[in-house]
Amino acid sequence: MTSWEVLPDGNILEVGHGPGHLLLKLSQNNRVGIGVDASAQMGWMATKRLHKHGYEPRIIQALSQRLPLTSSYFAGVVSTFPSEYIIDPDTISEIWRVLQPDGIFVIISSAQITGRNLPDRFAALLFRISGQSAEPGKSWNELLDHHGFSTHIDHVSQSRATVIRVIAHKNVLQNNFAPSSTQA
Repeated sequence: MTSWEVLPDGNILEVGHGPGHLLLKLSQNNRVGIGVDASAQMGWMATKRLHKHGYEPRIIQALSQRLPLTSSYFAGVVSTFPSEYIIDPDTISEIWRVLQPDGIFVIISSAQITGRNLPDRFAALLFRISGQSAEPGKSWNELLDHHGFSTHIDHVSQSRATVIRVIAHKNVLQNNFAPSSTQA
């Protein structure tokens, strides 16, 4: 889609991996992807999907606010259509902690469906009702910037939708936030 292509080479963490679509895409493109999700059901679905296609799942059940992962291990972190946990200051602190210096954090925050057929119009209605078509807003930039990221938001045109993507670069030289967590 529009998330994994901008990630650097190296280990990638998907926060809120859901049923494993992106983890599968990463595996199919010879990328090392590790998924974390609070839901045991999503872990089971992602494991089943990866096994079905011949890949060994690397999945951890955990909260994003307390990642049981090594500091500075990941070149990139990605989250696709996450819920509110993604802008929890503890989540942002943990993502900062596990990212390597100059790592990239990509959030596919929402999509605006532009297709005109009946299923697209129905999906657009559902996205509006659920808030999945809303812009992330200035507060996202402020929160990420406060935690030491350089952030920009862009709109990526697809054939039947425009995807809103937040790209946050970890910049250790401009970090004005010392994460409280010291997990190793």
